[in-house]
Order: sequence, then structure tokens, then C-alpha cells
Amino acid sequence: MAGVDVCGLTKEYRLPDRTLAALQGFSASFDDGSFTVIVGRSGCGKTTLLRLLSGLEEKDGGEIRWKQTGRPAKVGIVFQEPRLLPWLTVGENMLFSQTSAAAANKAQLLEQYLQLLRLEPFRDAYPAQLSGGMAQRVSLGRTLCYEPDLILMDEPFGALDYFTRRHLQQELSELFLSQKKTVIFVTHDVSEAAYLGQRVLVLDAGRLVGEVPIHATYPRNPLSAELLSAQQQILDLLGGQTRRKMEVL
Repeated sequence: MAGVDVCGLTKEYRLPDRTLAALQGFSASFDDGSFTVIVGRSGCGKTTLLRLLSGLEEKDGGEIRWKQTGRPAKVGIVFQEPRLLPWLTVGENMLFSQTSAAAANKAQLLEQYLQLLRLEPFRDAYPAQLSGGMAQRVSLGRTLCYEPDLILMDEPFGALDYFTRRHLQQELSELFLSQKKTVIFVTHDVSEAAYLGQRVLVLDAGRLVGEVPIHATYPRNPLSAELLSAQQQILDLLGGQTRRKMEVL
């Protein structure tokens, strides 16, 4: 596991006619074994932050400091689309990153996460034979089999129907309780943010505009007064930014 401090992080994308500031002086601390949700509108810098933390993008300024080791942690990513290899079975997809591990270790690892994610009956199935929710569970299993210190999740349930999404949210909260991984989860869904996170960071136009701590224990009731209050606080932060922009205009 790993914690990370992000200090004054900036990232710009240079287009032919203009420069787009994706992150502007973003700073936050992510503790070891914590579940943080990043929420905001499309284009606010959520995915850019994950790409910088994973090393898929180079930052233009600021620092990323890993708390435990002083060096980059082992990072796993779960994307919005499962991105499974269609010619591999569920089990083979999940073990894709474990090419150099001993056979006995791979078998033990696979059994652990097949059982945890309730995928044992689908071990030999192919991606084309799975539902969207099942495929996303396999994607999560592939990330867990990589044994990362930090798990980054980029709107992983965004393309799923309400019922599948709610079921996977429950499974993810149970997984967090049992594994105690450090998780940074990106979403634009305010109710999902309040249901999953121990705290919610609100981004707007590449800047951190507020933080909402959530102390409710897991498993959670999405209709509890505490979670409904947290949702309103998040909406107030987002709404406040919209009002300020309109006043400037």
C-alpha cells in the first residue's frame, strides 16, 4: 500500500489555437489505506490527475511525493471500459500482468480474487460471453492480481445500468474493507461519490475548490441523512463555482 502527497500539480495541453490548463496548482494528500473520491464536471481535470499519478502523462509543474518509500508506488488502473483481451479467458485476463510469477503463486492469486469477486463460475468464459457488469468485475480482478499499492479508478461504473452500478458499488466498498488498499476513484456522479468515499474532493476547471469528509461506516445506506447531507455539500461546492463564473461574465 502507499500514500501520496501532491503539491502544486499543473498540467497544460497545447492545442493549435490555444493552451488548455487541465490542472492548476492542485494540492492534496492521500493517506495509506484511504478511499478518496474526485468529483467534478467533464473536463475539470479528474482523469488528468489519474494519468499523472500513474505516469501515463508528464506533469508541467508541482510535485508527487510517495509517503512510504520515497519512490513511485506500484499503481493499478481500472478504466471506464473493461478493456479485456477477447482471445483470453476470464482467468487469463486476470493473470495477464503475472507473466513472470511462479505457477503455484499465480494459481493461488487467481483463486483468491475469483472467489472475492464471485467470478469462480466464469473462470473459463471469454469476454464476449460476459455482461457489462461482469466484464468490469474481471477488469477489477485483473488490477487486483497485479497487486498494486495504489488503485486508480476512472469512472469504472459510468457505462453501466443503475442496478448493476449499485451492485458493483456495494462490492467495491466490501473489497475496500477487506483489502485496505489506497483507492482514488473518479466520478461525475455525486451520489456515487458520497456513497463510496471517506472524503470527496471537488474539482472545477483544474482547481481544487473544496473537500467533503464522510465519516459514515461501511456498509452504507445511500439514503441516510449523513450521505444525503454530503451530497448537498458537494452540489453546493459545484453550484458555487457556477455562480461565481456567471458573476464574472
